Amino acid sequence: MQIEVITRQELQQLHQKIDVLQATISSLLTTGLPPAKEPKTGMLTRAETARKYRITLSTLDKYTRQGRIKGYRIGGRILYKIAEIDQNLEAVNDGKYRRQK
Repeated sequence: MQIEVITRQELQQLHQKIDVLQATISSLLTTGLPPAKEPKTGMLTRAETARKYRITLSTLDKYTRQGRIKGYRIGGRILYKIAEIDQNLEAVNDGKYRRQK
């Protein structure tokens, strides 16, 4: 364990930063935190799906064409059901890096 010595001025600066953080937290708690953006329908757009599952749009398109993930065309957009994606991408990832015999 290492002990670090700081000056009185550094301690005062640290104390000021803590005061600012406390004021910010206090104001957030009184005004309320912004609501988390969760899809109400249980479906995601292509961009949301790619971002959430950390895959590219081209990979998502490939998986859709191959039938690994089912896309639903609604109002000119393609949407994906979260539950189906979770299940299907888990199956894809299980076999991705296995050695071929």
